[in-house]
Amino acid sequence: MNGQTISSLLTPNQISLLESQDFENRPPGPILEDFDVLLEFIGNEGIPVTPTHLLQLNQLHTLNSRLSQPVLLGSKRPIQKSYPPINGLYLVLRSTGLVTIDNGKKPWLRLDPAAMESWRSLNRAERYFELLKAWWGRSSGETIGELTGDGPDRCLSKLREILKELHHAQGVLTIAQPYESEMLKFHPGLHNLALLELFGFVRIRLLGPGISKTWSPSEIRLTDWGDAILGSCAELYFKKPMSGDGLPEEVKGYDLGMILDPLEYFEYWGRLVRPWIRGWQRELEIPDAEFQGGTHVFKVSLGKDCWRRVALLGEHDFALFANTILNAFDFDHDHLHQFSYKDPFGRTQKIDHQYMDYSDDPFDCDVNIGDILMHKGMTIGFLFDFGDSWRFEIVVEEIDADPSIETPAIIEQHGEAPEQYPQADWF
Repeated sequence: MNGQTISSLLTPNQISLLESQDFENRPPGPILEDFDVLLEFIGNEGIPVTPTHLLQLNQLHTLNSRLSQPVLLGSKRPIQKSYPPINGLYLVLRSTGLVTIDNGKKPWLRLDPAAMESWRSLNRAERYFELLKAWWGRSSGETIGELTGDGPDRCLSKLREILKELHHAQGVLTIAQPYESEMLKFHPGLHNLALLELFGFVRIRLLGPGISKTWSPSEIRLTDWGDAILGSCAELYFKKPMSGDGLPEEVKGYDLGMILDPLEYFEYWGRLVRPWIRGWQRELEIPDAEFQGGTHVFKVSLGKDCWRRVALLGEHDFALFANTILNAFDFDHDHLHQFSYKDPFGRTQKIDHQYMDYSDDPFDCDVNIGDILMHKGMTIGFLFDFGDSWRFEIVVEEIDADPSIETPAIIEQHGEAPEQYPQADWF
């Protein structure tokens, strides 16, 4: 079984637990129930969201009241992160591919019809593990406004730490005072803790409203289900690839958690566990983004009062896009650059200059504009010259616009561009 065996990850009792789990009638936690509430809350018409693509303040109380375990807060103006279960559910939702965000005058969160059709075809076991895949395989804290630093935001690495603490405490962590739970905001994060309970991996007892005005755990208790599922996935992290895994020979001496990205890692683990899960056969089908050809119009700004409107084809690559921007502002092309944008899952993706050393990101000459799923109102960052850090903001204004063009065009200019090398810099 791909070089690894389930017996190396689970005890016979844990395997029996997996085999007997009845997702249709006795799911291990309320994640499916509460996720259905969130989907129903969004509905066919969708809902408006904030400029940072979070739920609006006036939506939180209503949504919270409909969940299986509403949060009681003492705060007068709670924000989304004040409700860790909502914050966690929203993170998972954005990471599934079931929703899109339209940026018109106001950002609008909508259910994707094709993805939802696939979702409705899944049974409850398949839905459970699709949500788990979204959380462990795709999610990033930046989607819900969390600072993630410069390194990879790997959810499972944070959960391994809390699992280790739970094992060290014989399965029960006790937090007596609110200040003692402060570190939980960072590791693993309160939204991750809430999701651990929603998936049935832990049971959480909260400090009473008279002791704490926030969602503050007083006890975290590991469940048998959590020990089996989370424990097996965490233990696999330190296994070495073996023959039959389909991985290159040069990585055979490294831990699986180091050489696989989170989604690949989840799918590797899933292939081992799936035979013991009743009903887990199909997966959610997320429609592939279609190539967007034709004329694209962008407003490129350098500061508040200096901008250029440019047009390129979807068939043009990002290297030509960079050259067009620099030409529009009369900048020399003598430094490296980097594009950045948010993908449909709310994660930052980067496209690097083709001469960038040690980059894991795609190069600008290898990515066409039409390869990126763009929408009107979408913003793209363009950083030029990593020393002087010229930061341009790009806003997508039109896609497949008229008239058609053959070569990049600068169609409007506003404001005088700053000097790339002010004279004072030479003294």
